[in-house]
Amino acid sequence: MPCKSISVPSGNDAKHVYFPSYLQDTSKQIKPALIADACLVVDVLGADVRAHMVDRYVALELKEYRRIFRATDEAGQLDNISRRFAWFRRLLQTHEVEQGRVFPVDWRAGWYLLAKFSEITRSVLGMSRPN
Repeated sequence: MPCKSISVPSGNDAKHVYFPSYLQDTSKQIKPALIADACLVVDVLGADVRAHMVDRYVALELKEYRRIFRATDEAGQLDNISRRFAWFRRLLQTHEVEQGRVFPVDWRAGWYLLAKFSEITRSVLGMSRPN
């Protein structure tokens, strides 16, 4: 029996195939076992697909942060820096207790959350800094 090649979905196609929760009602909780199984599949598909999934997860987790702490809003100003870190501390605790447990340790999802949080914060605070 001849081997058939498998095309690996990328970008928007990949998120729909491996994480169907993106298509579901966001108010419904997805089962951690489903995400853990999807991670195993993604690991087999390679580093590019894994990076896309982690990037997508991080973007979704920090979406609310971007909305709340825009440079143009009062909450986004430099004097509210403690609120930013308190918000992120709560997100990281939730990640470590809930979502983070389903990702393989070597995916370093928490590290990527921190890195993106730092990047966004640096960018926004740089824009709000007086000249």
